[in-house]
Amino acid sequence: MNLIWRFYLDQNRQWRWQHLAFNLDVVAESSKSYKEYEDCVEGARAQGYVCLPSQTMQAKARGHVRTRW
Repeated sequence: MNLIWRFYLDQNRQWRWQHLAFNLDVVAESSKSYKEYEDCVEGARAQGYVCLPSQTMQAKARGHVRTRW
């Protein structure tokens, strides 16, 4: 399953997307550029992009919690 998507500005300051394999080979890329980032994301969604919320890096307390005085 390929889960890496890249959104970037090209040399004309227009948004483009790429779908990458885990070894960073390009699987698919936008055939056109977009003036607005949101339009670029919509174009990628039409090709299978799914936006997942980021995972937090906060540690969960387990059992006894030490406090410093």
